[in-house]
Amino acid sequence: MKKFSIKSLAAVTIAALLLAVLALPVAAGGSGASAPKSGSSISASEQGPFAAYTKKRTKKRVIRRKRVVRRKRVVRRKRVVRKVAAPVAPLATPVAAPVAAPTPVNEPALAETILAGYKAQYPRYLGSATVEFGDAQGYQAISYYTAGRIVISTGHTASVQRIVEHEIWHIIDWQDNNTIDWGEAIPPANYASYAN
Repeated sequence: MKKFSIKSLAAVTIAALLLAVLALPVAAGGSGASAPKSGSSISASEQGPFAAYTKKRTKKRVIRRKRVVRRKRVVRRKRVVRKVAAPVAPLATPVAAPVAAPTPVNEPALAETILAGYKAQYPRYLGSATVEFGDAQGYQAISYYTAGRIVISTGHTASVQRIVEHEIWHIIDWQDNNTIDWGEAIPPANYASYAN
């Protein structure tokens, strides 16, 4: 009797197992099963174990495809939800500060106040002078110097201050020597000598 080494014993065992595995399909197919003829296909009864293996693999592939499709759909839904749900900041519109309406000026009262200031400065010449608004015959204002009366046009464009300041000197010119000799060269160069 020969002695077997561990390697040879393992090789024999593996070979026996392979033969047993290969013999199972033949035993399952029945004793009357024969090898297929050349050029013919394997019948349905002969491909039993292989068909089951193929179906299992097909099912696994289909399941994998469905999972991939589901993952894509979920990802797309998340993206769409993020785009739609993203808050949109409203456009910033600057609010203009309310502009206060200009207060209407009472021009007759303003003219009286300005004339009163000049009366205090030149009391000897303007003591009885008056100012009013009316028809100035196309001028900004007219001075009736002999009566000491100033009429300002209702459609004047110059300021009331400037108009009164000009017209008082015509009255002072007349009151000085009962003659209008300064013309429009007013106030005169020696205007400080007419002050109180």
